[in-house]
Amino acid sequence: MGRSTTTESIGRDLAGSPAPGSEADPRRAFASDSRGDIRWFRFEHPDKRRPVLVLGRQILLPSLSLSLVPVVPLSTQTRGLALEVPLTPDDGVPSACVLKPEWNRAVERERLGPIIASFPGERWGEVRKALLEVLGFADD
Repeated sequence: MGRSTTTESIGRDLAGSPAPGSEADPRRAFASDSRGDIRWFRFEHPDKRRPVLVLGRQILLPSLSLSLVPVVPLSTQTRGLALEVPLTPDDGVPSACVLKPEWNRAVERERLGPIIASFPGERWGEVRKALLEVLGFADD
């Protein structure tokens, strides 16, 4: 099922921030980005920390010259939209949530936080279908 940790076990200080130098410290972890990582990311607007699914070609992600990485945010707010890709704890996430492909964006790689889980490889077809629909490339 891939890497999976709970939020209690990812090296946090009392304020909820990653402990400096811990495995949860994003400065330590950012060079090992992989397609399918589900990681924490703090968005500026709204000021909210949420999990994101790292996208992109695996051959390009290890390149330190790549400053932006494509991601799809996750949310616990389910609206029942056809584009939402549901995830459960069986998929390695701490609680039930959905991928929000309509919120896809490129984010600053150095701001990616610790790994929460790995996206199940057998589910990539669902993500592909949802992204193609959002981007207007789905078969008519």
